[in-house]
Amino acid sequence: MIEIAIEKKEIGGTPILSDIKWKIEEGITLIMGPSGSGKTTLLREMIPRINRVGTLEGTVCYRGMPIDEVPARCMANRPQIMMMVIMMVMIMMVIVRVKIMYINVLMRLVSRRGGSLNSS
Repeated sequence: MIEIAIEKKEIGGTPILSDIKWKIEEGITLIMGPSGSGKTTLLREMIPRINRVGTLEGTVCYRGMPIDEVPARCMANRPQIMMMVIMMVMIMMVIVRVKIMYINVLMRLVSRRGGSLNSS
């Protein structure tokens, strides 16, 4: 079980997450929300031993142990944690792909208008 008790998460002084209390049981969990609502930031807090940005007031624990203190050998045997890592990588790949597609569309639009996005 993963237990999350986040009072506040800030990046560059901007509040990103606040007042989250959540217990995730074994099984499949879906995190949904609009763009910019903090889904990726929340997932990053649940992945052990990665470089995180910003400050966190609160705790994220796996079976009662702070997530960054869980031994690596335990992680390999826990499909729930490994699935979160895989999902995070997949989310980042999708975000990069969407940005590339958006840039390509903008470039085509600019070239059709003779180098300008203005409608005149």
